[in-house]
Amino acid sequence: MLSRADKIFIALIGAGLMSIYVGAVSMYLWLGLMLVRLFMLNRVELGIFSLLFGSSLFGRMFASDQLVVVLTTGFLILGYILLRKEIVRTVVRNKVSWLVFGLLLFYFVVMYLLGPMNSYATGKIARLVVRGITWLLMFQIYVQSKNVNNNHFAILLGLLAIFYLSQSYLIYNVRPSGWFDVSFFREIAQGREAREAENFWANTHTLGYLATGAMVFLVMSEKIDIKSIWFLLFATTLLFVVITSGTRQVMIAFPLIIATRILIKDNKLLKNGLIAVVCVCVASLGILFSGSSAIEKSLQGSDVTETLNRDVSMPFEVIKVNPIIGVGFGGYPEYADKNYPHNLFLEIAAEFGVLGSIFMLAMVVVSVWASRISVRYKTVNGSYFILFLLLFLLKSIISGDLSSNVVLFAITLSFVNLQRHTQSILNVHAAAG
Repeated sequence: MLSRADKIFIALIGAGLMSIYVGAVSMYLWLGLMLVRLFMLNRVELGIFSLLFGSSLFGRMFASDQLVVVLTTGFLILGYILLRKEIVRTVVRNKVSWLVFGLLLFYFVVMYLLGPMNSYATGKIARLVVRGITWLLMFQIYVQSKNVNNNHFAILLGLLAIFYLSQSYLIYNVRPSGWFDVSFFREIAQGREAREAENFWANTHTLGYLATGAMVFLVMSEKIDIKSIWFLLFATTLLFVVITSGTRQVMIAFPLIIATRILIKDNKLLKNGLIAVVCVCVASLGILFSGSSAIEKSLQGSDVTETLNRDVSMPFEVIKVNPIIGVGFGGYPEYADKNYPHNLFLEIAAEFGVLGSIFMLAMVVVSVWASRISVRYKTVNGSYFILFLLLFLLKSIISGDLSSNVVLFAITLSFVNLQRHTQSILNVHAAAG
């Protein structure tokens, strides 16, 4: 349930979105509000958010390179310090998932050493190892912690989204031309001047995933009041931010996440299915008729390549180079005009071949099968964790490389023995009174 403080912050986030169109913008206001909100978190929540923010799970937040390095490093260190006790318990309690993940990381490092070892591969392996370990720890601590409030994370990500809009407005002059201009962010951020600028960091994906991540946290709790005016206001604000970002994969993910949450609510499949269909239709119609240029261009595309803005044939050409063992870790740019194919599964097939793909698939499938995962599995704090898996599965299909999409492995392995861990932790809390 939303507290009085939550409602105040939701109102402020809505007003912040309106301020972009009014022109009364101050990014320092949102930094101050985020600081206030951080003081409202308990130790575990602050540690989890520090790891989430420091690992850049939703993308780069700041324009300054120095500020990015200082803040990401600082938040990572803070998160590890705050969660030092939970980290030890988590690793001990989840030996199977850490064994599987350790083998995956060892395989990636070996393939890096055997690969071309170019500058892209070096940066990629460093990001993969740091992010992978951080994300697996973060998600496992989250799913096995009782006193974690999802609304805190939803509001923090909402504040970050408005801060990101405000920063882009003031630093890069990313501004709407009028009240009904919902395409300004994507058109300016991906325009010619932005592509030619050296230090332009207004990223459509970052904005879109901040808003969608906030929505996931908002709806994943077992008990939510979807009829509340405050819930509807927050959800509508987040949807508008998603449309403003022009990021097509989150425009697809947003209604699907809502529909999935409704479907897994209880065993009333027919009733929940009808409600889910209605919600998807309403959200989809809102996106389609929003006037977003990204949607218009996608609908007008003459083929898959033009619709997705991706060269869908190039990854298959790279796979043909060495289909058995692949072109090596980070070897994709040696044979293509891009560093990666924007699809995790094609990237794995291209760089690790059939043998590597089978190895990774087998490691994950065996561990998941052994846990007999159910989409209705809830975390210790009563959250439907499957929604995070859905969000990053959709992301991995159309965006990012292995160093960012390793989050999919981390989330999947967080399901290992989730039901057993949840019940045992709840029994401990019940015995403690």
